[in-house]
Amino acid sequence: MTILHYTLGLSPQRSGGLTKYATDLMNEQQKSNKIVLLYPSGYSYFGGEVNCISRGIIGGVQSIMLRNTMPVALLYGVKSPSDFISKNKMSVQAMERLYSDVAPDIFHVHTLMGLPLELLQFFKSKGVKLLFTAHDYYGICPKVNFINHKGELCSAPSEENCKACNVKAASTIFLRLRNSKFVLNIKNNRVLRKFIR
Repeated sequence: MTILHYTLGLSPQRSGGLTKYATDLMNEQQKSNKIVLLYPSGYSYFGGEVNCISRGIIGGVQSIMLRNTMPVALLYGVKSPSDFISKNKMSVQAMERLYSDVAPDIFHVHTLMGLPLELLQFFKSKGVKLLFTAHDYYGICPKVNFINHKGELCSAPSEENCKACNVKAASTIFLRLRNSKFVLNIKNNRVLRKFIR
């Protein structure tokens, strides 16, 4: 069986509970299945469609990097919602190439951040089983943690509540820089860490 996982990436570029859970799960599943990791990273500042740009091995797992996805908000929120409505779609040709390269039986989605939603529809049309494991509240909270602008547990997602929490969110340019391959590779540097958080 081939399982394609979608996460934000693996250590050392990414950290936290999602990364740890996905890594442990993939390592265990590799004992009896073919495992492939799909993750968002890299942007062309000149635009373009979402596409797979590199393949390699990360932490012993075959990986495929997607370029030009929607911004990855992390805990920074969404300042400009229009930037998160995918203008750069993943073409049918790119999805067909990914499908023929991987031939997944299961597509396990660990987060919705950066995920080209058309990919879900495409895999569903191909009969791929879809599994979503929620590790964050991104589907209902742009700041991911369901903590409001007062530092309290959010009562409910609504236009007013989300607007209040995200009025001072990081810009899309900041998010693209923060999630760039260059920054992800140096984020564990103690001297530089205080400038990129």
